[in-house]
Amino acid sequence: MPAMKRWLWSQSLQRKTILGMVLVGLLPLALSLFLTYVEERRALREITGSNFKGIAVEVARKIETQIMRGINEAQQLATIPFIRAAVKEANRSYEGRESEKIKAFIEEWKERWRARKNPHEFPAFVNRIATNYLVDWHAVRKSDYLGILVTDNQGALVLSSLPQVRFYHGDTEWWEAAFQQGQGQIYVSDLTFDPSFGTHVLNVAVPIFDQGRHQALGTVSIVLRRDSLFRSISEVTAGVTGHAMLIDVDGTPLICPVLSLEQHTANPAMVTAINEERAGWVHVTQDTHGARDSLVGYAHLRIPETLATESFRGRQWLTIVRQNPQETYAPLRQLLVKVAMYGVVVLGILWLAGLVVARKLVSPIQTLHEGVQRIGAGNWDHPLVLKTGDEIEALSHAFNKMAVNLKQSFSQLNTQMAEIRLLEERYRDLIENSPEMIHQIDKTGRFVHVNQTELEKLGFTLLEMLSMHLWDILPAERKAEALDYVNRLPTQPRSSLETVFLTRDGTPIDVEIHSTALIDSDTGDLVYTRAFVRDVTERKALQRQVDRYTTHLEQEVTAQTQQLSESEKRYRVLSEELEEKVQVRTLEIQKTQKYLESLLENANDVIYTLDRDQRFTYVNNKVENWGYRKEDLLGRPFLTLLAKRHRSRRLKDILEFEVKQEYEVEVISQSGELRSVLVSVSPLENERHNVIGVLGIARDITDRKLMEEQFRNAERLASVGKLAAGVAHEINNPLGGILNCLYNIRKGTLPSERQEEYFTYMEDGLRRAQKIVRQLLDFSQQHEPEFSMNDVNGLVDRVLVLTNHAIAEKRLQLHKVYDDDLPPLFVDPQMIEQVLTNLILNAVQATNEGGSIILQTRTAHERCEIDVGDTGSGIDPEVRPHIFDPFFTTKGTGEGTGLGLSVSLGIVERHGGQLTVESEVGKGTVFTVSLPLSANRAALVKVS
Repeated sequence: MPAMKRWLWSQSLQRKTILGMVLVGLLPLALSLFLTYVEERRALREITGSNFKGIAVEVARKIETQIMRGINEAQQLATIPFIRAAVKEANRSYEGRESEKIKAFIEEWKERWRARKNPHEFPAFVNRIATNYLVDWHAVRKSDYLGILVTDNQGALVLSSLPQVRFYHGDTEWWEAAFQQGQGQIYVSDLTFDPSFGTHVLNVAVPIFDQGRHQALGTVSIVLRRDSLFRSISEVTAGVTGHAMLIDVDGTPLICPVLSLEQHTANPAMVTAINEERAGWVHVTQDTHGARDSLVGYAHLRIPETLATESFRGRQWLTIVRQNPQETYAPLRQLLVKVAMYGVVVLGILWLAGLVVARKLVSPIQTLHEGVQRIGAGNWDHPLVLKTGDEIEALSHAFNKMAVNLKQSFSQLNTQMAEIRLLEERYRDLIENSPEMIHQIDKTGRFVHVNQTELEKLGFTLLEMLSMHLWDILPAERKAEALDYVNRLPTQPRSSLETVFLTRDGTPIDVEIHSTALIDSDTGDLVYTRAFVRDVTERKALQRQVDRYTTHLEQEVTAQTQQLSESEKRYRVLSEELEEKVQVRTLEIQKTQKYLESLLENANDVIYTLDRDQRFTYVNNKVENWGYRKEDLLGRPFLTLLAKRHRSRRLKDILEFEVKQEYEVEVISQSGELRSVLVSVSPLENERHNVIGVLGIARDITDRKLMEEQFRNAERLASVGKLAAGVAHEINNPLGGILNCLYNIRKGTLPSERQEEYFTYMEDGLRRAQKIVRQLLDFSQQHEPEFSMNDVNGLVDRVLVLTNHAIAEKRLQLHKVYDDDLPPLFVDPQMIEQVLTNLILNAVQATNEGGSIILQTRTAHERCEIDVGDTGSGIDPEVRPHIFDPFFTTKGTGEGTGLGLSVSLGIVERHGGQLTVESEVGKGTVFTVSLPLSANRAALVKVS
């Protein structure tokens, strides 16, 4: 019957274990399936949405890049001098005409444009050079551009890259938006169908401004192909069904590589969600293709230019990326199927594992129960043997150890007693052979034990010592202190005593006794005293010797103290004499100081000193001529007195390199007047030759510079006479030829061919006179430079684009040596391009066929230098002083006006720079344009 109960009990425990394991595994499995679905759906949306957002941003940047390239290239064309000149020439034809006459004039030219014989060729009246330049430009961008148009301030066509365009554009939306009644703005059109091109186009138009960018002269329009935008969008995909689209903020589709634009639907909820300024992604109930539960990534186009409000028809563009939801959520469905299959497998594994675990748990517990009963009965020779590898096995080991420990307890006690006896013998040996004397005495002072060391020191045997008291081995005069020492041991368990022991032969030994008393805890009586005795005989002898040395040293110190006292008296007398001499020398220094201060204060120049922080530490009264008080300047920075363009590193260089310098600056007086000052500065050093500041002498040279300016003005008046004579001579030559041709034509005897030839001569003469007048205007007007940061090497390359044809015609070799580390310069790019164009063309004209043109950029002495060199004939030394004079030229009649170098020199000087020349006859010439590196806008405007 008990066996049956045990079996039933074990079967019940087994079923409970299996059921518990299955339930514990099933609940987390079901929860994990639900959480997996929720989390994976969220994660899938996050990952896919972020991916769609990135693709939308990528497509938006591509489209922005294409539009910006069109804008930048249109702006670049608008700044090319000969294109701007062609537009100015066209605008000049409207001067002096009323609006009705201007319209009639445009209609006349429009009719001439339509009436040309071949519509695929340009008419003869267009500017061929500028037109060919646009045609070449268009050929390079043919895959992206449909055409390039240039119009004047009335909307009439001036230049075009292809002849199949309309002549008048003043009534078009793009021209009105870009010209803006002369204000000028950048315009980008919507995607529209252009019948003349037979395709959808995007029009990018920019204004052409005058030199001062105050008035729009005309416009440049670049017509972009829709296909180039379509390629940028269609190249980007997301999976099999995912793609990008271009729409506006109202949801109107502009470009879609999958469906036609009419098949799209605009979901208002989606349009509202994607109108946020930042790029992102949204979950929409319906996308533009009609798909439900869809993810859409979006990004707005951001053009980094200020556009006309009419651009994109007032509606911003954005790119979106969408995908078929079936493809989007396919990974989630596959994951759920796999997880469910895994769950069924895990459930079966849990049932089998529960069965195995239950059997392994019940059997060891029964065995453990039987073993514990045997141990409880006192049977220690039958250990429990369980191999479960868990806490049950550890519990069986604990019971086995308990039985073993009980069995070994008595044997361990016997072993410990033997070890204690062994330790006692070792401690006794340690005491007996200690290098110090050790003994024990009872409360009467009798020796109870004495170690071998003390017996050997005193010469007594152990029996003799055990029969003696402590005072028996002391001199008679010290017995009283020994009795006192023994009597106070009960009250002072730890005490010390210095005394003398007598050996058997009566030899005294100086000793120190350190004792510890053992007190009976019950009665409080002294049981015995343990004492450690140390032989200090040698130490006492050494101490007596030190006392003798100390006495001798005190006597020596007393003698030296007397000598020091006498020396102090002599020093006091010497100090009084020295103090009198110092007072006399101080008076002499004060007189010298007053004399020097008088010299400094009455000097004709401003004399000052600065500390290492460039602050005034001294300034004489001469500074009052500038309206300042010397008290107000002390501690004030020196640079606050200077004009901004003179606040350079010179003073820091003096402090760092300790070099004397002299230079000219402008000082601002108290009233705000600029005074020209010649400054001479040198470092100030202390007695250790360390630089502690600066000594400066400032001489006011304003009046002298005014006289020099008056002298230069007188020289300029003399140059005006030469200029007038040059103008008269240069204009008189073509006018004389024109008058001669008119005279012959009026006679009426010339054939028509000859008359046409005379008209050509007259037109050439008038153009030459016009060119002279324009260059004279450029020379005389001196427009204010429009400064901006520019790459010097880029300026040189842009000039080469305009002058390469001249270099190629003469088969010249071009050598470019650029400094790639040049910082940007603050210059007027059009003016500097004009200077470089003039210098390069002069070099080409001066070089024979097969020669070389050398262009070099570099930095030197905080300046940027641009060299334009050639291997031509060089400049005659007699001619060189006059090459910058107006109307001075060595070219033949009709080949030059002599104003190019004069205008170039004026431009460079207005930039705060220098134009120099080095030439050797027969070897060549090098012109160097030197411009300041670190000039700011205020300084350059001041110079100009």
